[in-house]
Amino acid sequence: LTSLKGPVESDDSDETSSESSEESLPSDFEQRGSDARDNFVLYVLVLVTVGIGVAGARCLDGTGADDIVTALYVIVQIFTTVGYGDVTVETTWMRLFMTFYAMVLVILAGYAFSITSDAFFERVKASREGNIAEGMRLAMTREKKCVSYEMRELLKSGAIFLLVIVVGTLFFGAYEACTCSYDLSWKDAGNMDHAACPEYSNAADYETCKAAGGYVKNWIDAFYMSVITATTVGFGDVSPKSYGGRAFAIAWVPAAVACTGNFIVKLSSFFFQKKQEMNIRTAKGIHKEMFKKMARQNRTQISRQEYLEYVLVENSLVSWELIDDINFKFDQMDLCRNGVLSYEEITE
Repeated sequence: LTSLKGPVESDDSDETSSESSEESLPSDFEQRGSDARDNFVLYVLVLVTVGIGVAGARCLDGTGADDIVTALYVIVQIFTTVGYGDVTVETTWMRLFMTFYAMVLVILAGYAFSITSDAFFERVKASREGNIAEGMRLAMTREKKCVSYEMRELLKSGAIFLLVIVVGTLFFGAYEACTCSYDLSWKDAGNMDHAACPEYSNAADYETCKAAGGYVKNWIDAFYMSVITATTVGFGDVSPKSYGGRAFAIAWVPAAVACTGNFIVKLSSFFFQKKQEMNIRTAKGIHKEMFKKMARQNRTQISRQEYLEYVLVENSLVSWELIDDINFKFDQMDLCRNGVLSYEEITE
């Protein structure tokens, strides 16, 4: 009994150390909570930064309290990098303020925008597919499918992108067919009959507005502006001019930019995946020189791991240096030198 007592106590201590090591590792719930707190702080910083921009515009550039929409409209242009150039700063102090403000806002809002759009599209994808892992398994299978997983994702993102473009075209083509605009856009319109086309007015009919020199958008102009905005080119030759149009743009521009980015990612992923599948299939034709490259340990046989490593390297997914580093790290954790890892070895 005395001889057995030692090992038993040792086992208990091992279990205790294992439990303590498990407790020291953050759970998925704790990690999600930490991420949520970090994201909340980030969003608060973005809101504070936006508020500083609006206050700065009012104090340093003379923007009135009724012109908060214009200030927000400019801020949206900054962090989406659209930059129409239709509303610009006028004073020297505001230019100095905007020099530093733009850098801070692009970094903070761009990061928050990326996190939000990624989370949104992940939720959409999860709800549509039901099970992401199953969808990826079906996408990578060798069986022929009528429509692959990547193609479905590309079609969905393309449909959302086109929907955003259509919404922008219909809104600006109908609501801003002709507008007198307001503030600087109204004052600086030298060819406009300001008496016939009053500031903030969208009440004038199309012919009256056009005859008075108002800002005209036909359907081609609206479509052109929607695409140029969504792709963040932002020439600025055609831009929202009415108060309502700029208010709409505050929400529409970020959505359009996000949907365009998502479509580009899916398009790149689709063509990249097709290329990778083709290269993996050609690896079936193994010749003698290829066999020698694969057989890194036993020159007469190829293991499953060696074949997997070779295919990954040949398709430029990893390098031999990275594989060697991964194997070295594994060997460091494999204290028993049996080619497998226990949880106790990982937490040593």
